[in-house]
Amino acid sequence: MAYIPPNTNGSATSANSAPVVIASDQVAIQTSGSTTALSTAAWTSATTVNTALTIATTGYSTMTMTMSNTSTMTAGVLTFEASPDAGTTWFAIALGRVDSYTTETTYTLSAVANRAWSTSVDGFNAFRVRLSTVITGTGTATIKMAAVSTAIEPIVTVGQATAASLQTTAILATGANLVGKVNITTQTTGGATGFTLISAATTNATFVKASAGVLYMLTATNNSATVAFLKMYNKASAPTVGTDTPVMTFMIPPNGGVMVPIPPTGITFSTGIAYALTGLATLADTTAVSLAQIQLNGAYA
Repeated sequence: MAYIPPNTNGSATSANSAPVVIASDQVAIQTSGSTTALSTAAWTSATTVNTALTIATTGYSTMTMTMSNTSTMTAGVLTFEASPDAGTTWFAIALGRVDSYTTETTYTLSAVANRAWSTSVDGFNAFRVRLSTVITGTGTATIKMAAVSTAIEPIVTVGQATAASLQTTAILATGANLVGKVNITTQTTGGATGFTLISAATTNATFVKASAGVLYMLTATNNSATVAFLKMYNKASAPTVGTDTPVMTFMIPPNGGVMVPIPPTGITFSTGIAYALTGLATLADTTAVSLAQIQLNGAYA
């Protein structure tokens, strides 16, 4: 975003700094993290097959593993496995090879040194790398495991560009272990506006917003044995039912209801938001619904 007047990055005071706007699709923000060395093992041709290096992963978000081996090692297979119940059951899991950007559930040992893998361990209680076949040759494979514990802040949505209207406040401070913090404050304005309707014995032609808007929520229930249809119009006034063409039509089943599927970004109406209720699905239908047959609830901005 452009900021006028321009300012120097790293200004020490908020008055001299540009306001920070976090995108609405921003992923969770990592606010702290530390790497802990967990376990090390060395496997040679004398190591018993199925010998495993196992670590508990509770409290960690990412596990990394490195391996180096001497040039005389020629064969042997490692298998990577995870457990959701602290080691009662195990299943193979793919690790991403850092050096080649590939994923593997097993790895064949060779004379090539300095392999590295990384994987998410969220949802697992334990992880292990197992020597699943015999090693040939006289080399030694040294396996080292480490894990990263990471604190994650919730997703933050900021829709305003001015400091006065920001939903979040970014606080920067000095400190050897500081990565960053976000203080979240609640807001009482700027949200969606709700609307509701209990049907009259008409087509209930109604406009919700007389200008461009976004629909965020829409539900309808039908308490009778007669089907009904909810019709949405891109119009800044009450629709002329039977003449105006709806942009969307939803069936409201008898003695049931419908929750209109709306994406997180909402449904945009470029002119206005309006609706009507009819007894038939055809675009030009003017059949009225019954008194108190339909209850409608929605939200828009």
